Amino acid sequence: MQGSKMTRRYLSTSLAVLLMATTSLAANAAAVQQSAQAPAVAAGLTVKVATISAGRLVILGTARTPGALVKIDGTTLSAVADAQKVFRFDVNYRTPDCRLTLGTHAGKVSILIGECGPMGVVPRGAWVSNRSYVPNDLVYDGGSTYRALRSNANRRPVTSVADWQMFASHGAAGPAGPKGQAGAQGVQGVAGAAGPQGPQGDPGVDGAQGPVGPAGADGAQGPVGAAGPQGPQGDPGAAGAQGPTGPAGPQGATGATGSQGPQGPAGPSGSTLVQDGLGASTVANAPVNTTFSDTATCAAGKTLLGGGGSLAVTSGQSRRVGTVASYPSSTTVWTVTGVVITALGSGVTARATAYALCSE
Repeated sequence: MQGSKMTRRYLSTSLAVLLMATTSLAANAAAVQQSAQAPAVAAGLTVKVATISAGRLVILGTARTPGALVKIDGTTLSAVADAQKVFRFDVNYRTPDCRLTLGTHAGKVSILIGECGPMGVVPRGAWVSNRSYVPNDLVYDGGSTYRALRSNANRRPVTSVADWQMFASHGAAGPAGPKGQAGAQGVQGVAGAAGPQGPQGDPGVDGAQGPVGPAGADGAQGPVGAAGPQGPQGDPGAAGAQGPTGPAGPQGATGATGSQGPQGPAGPSGSTLVQDGLGASTVANAPVNTTFSDTATCAAGKTLLGGGGSLAVTSGQSRRVGTVASYPSSTTVWTVTGVVITALGSGVTARATAYALCSE
């Protein structure tokens, strides 16, 4: 869309220049001799021919003195007058407006070129600083296009009005186009180098208490310590045991029968020990931290006086389990709970057995 707008601007400008040049072409041709000779006295030049012939610029004239150097202003083109004071240009050069200025040490003279039409422009793309440009080169800079007025290099169009003429100004931004389809996934890039180690962070908060570890193996017997110093004298010992009873004396006479004493208080009730016959067992090869419990219950109408429990392992390795609780869980029930502290192993189980001491 932007390219078509720029093309229309190029065509509009070129047509305008072409109409202006066509209108003035006849007048220019008629005025060549008069325009060339009017200032010739001041510049010491007489121009007889100034025309485009076979696509080349041809200028023929005379200077005031032989050997005079005649230059085309704004270019490096020059000619030297011969012994008859005649100078001649026959070069591949065009001006954008069919005008140019000849100069000598004595001054300058402006002339119109016959058989000359307006020149077109040469698109050169975006302006770059390291490229040389010649007149009528067309470049893009800052959103607008510019036409070179003279040869230049490293002269930015937006700031160098002596070297560039705005050809077409950029228009207002158009509406945003529709969103395009997502592109294909790019290939995975190579892994970057490892970055430097970061600073050490602050200590973290203490973690939760871990489970109880398994019991360690018994340590080796330590060496016998050195004999300690003599202790202080001990206190006197307790009295010795009573000696043997002497032989019985002769029996005395039987005394009179005493009166019956009062009845003593009732003695305490007896108790019964209750055991849960089967106990509670774990599954085979139970993992660490597996718990297992058993209960013993007094009969109806009986009161729990106390209790206890025991743990057993089928392999006989009782260190693999430990008691975590043994308590009265109600007025008639005693509970015991064990925990696996080392994995039991294949086919091995553990069992808890509770006991209750109940009133009779």
